[in-house]
Amino acid sequence: MSQLHAQVDSTGRMLKIDLPATLLGNISLAYETQYAPYKSWELGLVVFLPRAGMQIGANQLNGFMVRAGQKNYPQTKYMKKRDIENPAMDGFYVRRDVFFLQRNSKYRVNDVRYRTNGSYDKVSKDYYFHEIGFGAIYNLGYQKKLGNRTKFDAFMGMGLAYAYEQNNLDYNSSYSYLNENPNARNIYGALLSFNNITFVIQGGLRIAYEL
Repeated sequence: MSQLHAQVDSTGRMLKIDLPATLLGNISLAYETQYAPYKSWELGLVVFLPRAGMQIGANQLNGFMVRAGQKNYPQTKYMKKRDIENPAMDGFYVRRDVFFLQRNSKYRVNDVRYRTNGSYDKVSKDYYFHEIGFGAIYNLGYQKKLGNRTKFDAFMGMGLAYAYEQNNLDYNSSYSYLNENPNARNIYGALLSFNNITFVIQGGLRIAYEL
């Protein structure tokens, strides 16, 4: 039992904030808690706000994403052979995530409707998108202590996801780029190519504070 306590982090709890998401105008927080040597749980919450990700044309945007992941900080063969200790909740790690998201957005466009006689009318219309999605992602990351109670955490992951969308698209609109949801290309700057059943990529750069 003494060996277990020797390998468990001094606090075992951290609060994290995702810096790229913050710069993009969203709120992305995570909480990590250690439950065994080199093992922890991580819970995350993203709140979607206007100017989210690369999609800056939405007049209104709201929603959230929640995720849960199990993390392992493995001892490599190289480390074991040379008796190098990987500090608890420090170093390279593997994290397996599952996530759920819900998002609503609205785009107002000024469209042009042509008549048969060659004249045209200018009209404004609001396009609504309602999305629900879920999936699983396998991440590789690196976490390192910066100061007395702060840590740096960077990760990249790949996985599969499914999304369901409802909208009021007008396929006769001259704004053909709205015939596919612009949000489908990006979720808070981290999940890409999100459309029905698809391959997704995730990344993050975070600062953590030990509680």
